[in-house]
Amino acid sequence: MDKTTAPESVQTELMESTETVVEWADVKWKVPASPDEWPAQALQALEQGKPMTFLEHVLGPKQWGRFLRGDRSTAGAAAELTNLIYGAYGEADEGE
Repeated sequence: MDKTTAPESVQTELMESTETVVEWADVKWKVPASPDEWPAQALQALEQGKPMTFLEHVLGPKQWGRFLRGDRSTAGAAAELTNLIYGAYGEADEGE
């Protein structure tokens, strides 16, 4: 279905689908809807095996601050959330 011929409600949904929501630690985290929309720094951090830096860039400043203030702001928790985010796109575990 072409965006120009879709009903208005579908068009609105298509235009607003720039984010994916991932739930972790009882919080809904908003991330770009596609890895193609990740900031370049996030992809670089993922390739270098730096989950904390990946999260900082893919979550953005407001959500990153929320992660840091949370009870689970450890390297292990960052790796867990990174894998959950990465898995939301149908990708294999980034550590494999």
